[in-house]
Amino acid sequence: MIPRLFKVYMFTLAIWQIFCPFTFSQNQSEDTPQRQEARSICINVIANYSRNEDLEKAYNGLLEALKVDPTYSILWFNLGILAESAEKWTEAKQHFEKFLKLDNKSENAILARVKLARLKKIIEQSQTEQGKRNIQYEIAIANAKAYFKKNELGKAFAQAAAATKIDDKRFEAYCIAALILMKQNAFDEACIFLQQAAERSSKRQKQLLQKSLEQCEQEKKSQGHLIAANNAMELSEYRRAAKEFLAALTIFPDRDHIAFSAALAWGLAGEYIQSVKILNQLLISSDTEVVQKAREKIAKLEPILIPILQKIESEATAHFANQEFNKAINKWEEVIILVPNRHEIYYNIACAYSLQGKKEEAISWLRKAVSKGLRDANLMATDNKLDPIRSEKNFQNFLEGAFPEEILNTSNERMNRFYKKILEEGIEFLASSRFDEATKIFEHVISCLPDQGDAYFYMACKYSLAKETSKALDWLRQAKAKGFQNTPLLHNCVFLDPIRFEHQFRHFLENEFGTDIATASAERCYNQLISQGLPLLQQNRMNEAVLIFEKAIDIFTNRPEPYYNIVCAYASQGRKDEVLTWLNKAFDNGFKNDNLVITDDRIDSFRTEKSLRDLLKIKRGAGVANASDERIYLKLLDQGINSLSSNNFSQSIEFLEKATQVFSDKAEVYYYLASAYCMKGQKNESLYNLEQAVDKGFHNIKDILQNRYLDGIRREVKYRQIMAKAIARLKKN
Repeated sequence: MIPRLFKVYMFTLAIWQIFCPFTFSQNQSEDTPQRQEARSICINVIANYSRNEDLEKAYNGLLEALKVDPTYSILWFNLGILAESAEKWTEAKQHFEKFLKLDNKSENAILARVKLARLKKIIEQSQTEQGKRNIQYEIAIANAKAYFKKNELGKAFAQAAAATKIDDKRFEAYCIAALILMKQNAFDEACIFLQQAAERSSKRQKQLLQKSLEQCEQEKKSQGHLIAANNAMELSEYRRAAKEFLAALTIFPDRDHIAFSAALAWGLAGEYIQSVKILNQLLISSDTEVVQKAREKIAKLEPILIPILQKIESEATAHFANQEFNKAINKWEEVIILVPNRHEIYYNIACAYSLQGKKEEAISWLRKAVSKGLRDANLMATDNKLDPIRSEKNFQNFLEGAFPEEILNTSNERMNRFYKKILEEGIEFLASSRFDEATKIFEHVISCLPDQGDAYFYMACKYSLAKETSKALDWLRQAKAKGFQNTPLLHNCVFLDPIRFEHQFRHFLENEFGTDIATASAERCYNQLISQGLPLLQQNRMNEAVLIFEKAIDIFTNRPEPYYNIVCAYASQGRKDEVLTWLNKAFDNGFKNDNLVITDDRIDSFRTEKSLRDLLKIKRGAGVANASDERIYLKLLDQGINSLSSNNFSQSIEFLEKATQVFSDKAEVYYYLASAYCMKGQKNESLYNLEQAVDKGFHNIKDILQNRYLDGIRREVKYRQIMAKAIARLKKN
């Protein structure tokens, strides 16, 4: 067989030489017509050869060109190349000798001399059988390599196998055959050829071949797993397929395509955690395309993973709450597989190990949490879940190394946290009236932390509950001196309620903490008293209610609400004089809701009393014919306005007309009647009532102008006359 390597060489070299002959043939004669004809023949020969690779035809074509110009040295050179390719050693030798007679100075001359030397050696060797075999062996090896480079593996293996038969003592042919078989994934046969190559190699060559043999064995195992995995995939046995892919991946962990196949199989099996675990490992690949592909696949899984993730976290939290720490850790590790960068999960695992007394593991996971972005130094300094490892030097070194600015003294942080917990126990004793036990705790905290203001505050609370006001105030002074400034606690702490209503306490707050805090505390007392008194009114416990409201008045003397509540209490008891007295006090202290006096059911029994009507005349500055009529009028007016707002204009007119029958001189009722009639389209009635409203004293021009219910009469001449009258009266007044 003609070596393809020679064909390619001859073809490319010939093209160069024919088109650029003078580059290689400085001693050629001038470009005669014969030379041009010979070159033309050569060009056609090369063109035909490039299409069909017919060596014999190309050889004969060049001989024809020689007949035209036998002095064209390039033709002799190319004939030598073709003859050598056809294994015509003697003819090739003659052609190169003829070429050198015509051209012995060009670069081709150098190559021709090299080939002549080789050809002489081949001719000499071909005189013996061994020499012939050597030549055939080299040709077969060259052909095998040429075919391998072109990826024609079948032809390449045939040439390599032929070389092993020509000379079965050389290891090179066996190596090439093994390489080709490995390329074809035929690892069993490749191993056989490698073993045969090793038998024919030197000691050093054996070492190299041993590595290749081990590689081949691994490929063989991997291929077995991959075949099993693909078969399982075809049978929809995805879990088994995933395990086979993983087995292959264990052999060659850097083969990303196997990893993607394993992730796919786990996903099809519904094992999304395992699938994401593999994809997360691919995210650290140096191949950007692999990383991008892994990210895309993880993104597609996210809608499925969210509920799974929530369930796993819920289970982990439940296990942790039940002190099943190992189970909790296992669940949180599953979360890390799905979302590897959440620092709080690493922190949770550290806490679980800490509570188990596994100090090194806890500190290790804390380091991981910090590496994932945890920056809450205060949490680690105070979290009681880390108490089992807090005394460890490694823990303190870790905190100081991770947070050199935030954590200056972990032991102080821990002590504050510890005594805060003790204080909470003391507060529980206070709440259950176990004062002696509470006192011991507060005194212990003060002895250990003399600048702890909270402990002094709760000592004051203890004396407050015992109603020892002076001692309570002394402890509050000490608390303030120690830096206690928790004003919300001062306002709201129920333990201070027994002394909160006392003048002494209020003066103390004003002097020690300022007017704002004293006022806020008084506000709390006042609201508390009002909240206590109102239910007593509803329960007809009037005397108790009066006492409560009087205490509220003692706190804020200028607020009308408790005065009016006392009015209602006395009215329910039929005590007329007290009702009038306290109603006067209510008005004097800012009570403005005189309509409430007219409509409040709680004072119905006094509605017709002349003294009440006289008081209302004085306070309201307007005549009231009858308190009962006033009450009816107000209710009818409210009903009419509500119906107007609900667009029930007929009903609104009905209520408002009845109101005019009770009091015909009230301006506002006519104003609302004008609005209702206008919305019904009865313009004359609307204009009449609007004029009545103005005549009776309704001068709120702005309301009339902005009232959308009157839009229907604004273009009427009468409307403009009414508005002119209203404006004139307004200016006059």
